[in-house]
This record gives sequence, C-alpha cells and structure tokens, in this order.
Amino acid sequence: MISMSSHILIFSFFVSLIINIIAIRAIIPFLISRKFVDLPNERSSHSNPTPKGAGIIIVTSFVIMWHLAFGLKFWYLGISLCITCLALVSLINDRKSLTPILRLFFQMIVVSFFLYIWFYAPYGNETQSYATFNLLLPIGMQLILIFFLILWFINLFNFMDGIDGISGTQCIIIGFGSLISSFFSGLESDILFFLSGFLVGSGMAFLFWNWNPAKVFLGDVGSIPLGLINIILIMVLCVNNLWFSAFFLCNYYVIDSTTTLFKRFFKKKPFWEAHKEHCYQIAIQNGKSHSNVCIAIGFHGVMMIIFASISSYFQSNTIITLCLILSILSTIVLIYYFLGKRRKPINE
Repeated sequence: MISMSSHILIFSFFVSLIINIIAIRAIIPFLISRKFVDLPNERSSHSNPTPKGAGIIIVTSFVIMWHLAFGLKFWYLGISLCITCLALVSLINDRKSLTPILRLFFQMIVVSFFLYIWFYAPYGNETQSYATFNLLLPIGMQLILIFFLILWFINLFNFMDGIDGISGTQCIIIGFGSLISSFFSGLESDILFFLSGFLVGSGMAFLFWNWNPAKVFLGDVGSIPLGLINIILIMVLCVNNLWFSAFFLCNYYVIDSTTTLFKRFFKKKPFWEAHKEHCYQIAIQNGKSHSNVCIAIGFHGVMMIIFASISSYFQSNTIITLCLILSILSTIVLIYYFLGKRRKPINE
C-alpha cells in the first residue's frame, strides 16, 4: 500500500515537472515584451540578451502546490508568505535594481519571521516541534547562528546562479540527495518528500529551458526564493540528525561561494557586487563550456549523494568522518579542474 508520504512525493514531482516545463515556455514572450531581459556586461558569463523571470512560474507553482498538499494551517501559510515576500522584493530588484542594503533589510525581516514560525513546524513523524538543532548551544545563540546561515545561503544560491544550467542542477542534487538519505535512514516526512519532489521536478523542468544555450534565466525572483526552499529542506535534514547529508549536498556551493567571499574580502573588494570570481565562472573564462561545468557539478553531486546514502544507512561516526573527508577532497579536485586552463577556448 502506498503511504501518504509517497503520494505527496509523486504529486510534488510530477505536477511541478509538468506545470513548470509548460508554463516557463509560455511566459518567455511575456518576459520579453515587458523587457525582463538580462543584458550581457563585463560581469556576465553569457553573450546574448536573455529573458529572465522564470522564477515567477516556479515560485507560483510552489505556493499553489504547497497549500494543495498541506492546507492552510498557520505554519504552511507562514512558509508561503516568506517565499512570496522574497519573490516580490526580488522581482522589484530584477526590474529596478534595489540597493544591496535595502534588499538585505527585507531579507532579514523575512528570515526573522521564518525563524519565528519554525518552532511551529511539524517534525519528522509530524508529532513534535522543531525546537532545537542539536547544536549544543543555548537556544538564543542557535537562533542567531541559524539566522545568519539562512541569510547567507539564500544569497549564495543567488550568487551561484551565474551560468546556464547550474541552479537546476543543484536543485536536483539537493532534492534527490535528501530523498535518498531519508530512504536509507528510515525517515518519513511529508515535508521532506514534498520539498524533495518539487526541487527535482522543477529543477528538471527549468533545466529543459535553461541548459546552454539558455532560453530563459531564473532572475532574482527565482534564485532567492529557491535558496529559501533549499535551505528549508536542508534544515529538515539537520533536525532529523542527517546534518552530514546536508553538508554533502551543499558541499560545492558552500565551499565555492564562501572561499570567494573571503578572497574578495581580503582584497578589499565589495563582496555584495556582482563579479566573475567564483570557481565555476573562472572555468568559463578559462575556456570550459557551460555544459561541461554543469556536468562536472552534476557528477560531483552524484558522488555527494553516494556519500550521503552510505552515511545515512550506517550512521557510524567513523564512516561519516571518512565520507566527510572524501567529500572535501572531491570538491578540491572539482575546483582544481575548474581553475585549470584549456588550450583551445570554447566561445559561448
């Protein structure tokens, strides 16, 4: 007999895949007519004007499907409100370019409200509350730390959305990896199944239109809210003692963006400004194609999913530690590959 969680997984995957693959194509002429177009500049990794705003479809489909699956209870309404607010502010930024301080201010308000409602969230088997993240810290310090981690992640997800195919690839990695980790650990959570299915389905749909050469971009209206959706799934893993899986699945994104941030900080460059200094961007500048970079990230993601699966199944400190070491080494190899130059550059 198929469980309720399985029904939710099937619903979130197939509906998000079908709706987004159709609706994203349908919105492209509208985006062009409204001049939601990303024009190439010195910080871009693309050479042709490309419509942006596919995130409008992805966010809208998420909110509708979220409430169809879970109803209109307080916590579920709060989550959709947070995602919608981030999308609206980001949509305005796509259109009028808000100042970094103003964007950060609105994001901080949303993250603060998100943490407030987090304590009302259903936990694992839907009977407890997400009261702690098992960080061995006072609850106040936990909240401060998690506040900045969430704020950082939703922005790094936006920073990393710089080439064709990368965001869709990462959504599939986190969604599918979380699902496999829950399977091997025996965890059943309707929320985890919904988020995993949605990220894989919508990620595949977006990849269909965003694979190089991209027909459309997410825009901030998509990348910022998707960052929050991904971090919610990551937090679900963490509170269910699958923190190591969360690390594996975010490994490359976190390491690339964090090291780039510190590099720019020590060079006294404004870290909030757009740039082309991420490792995947350097790979493009060194002659690698968008497709090859995303395939490399996807292959690395498969390895991370394997590490997450092994660790989730055995739940052994020794095995988890070994997999953590191997995952970091794998990421170093990936970055080394990105920083290496090709003899014959590929123009895209």
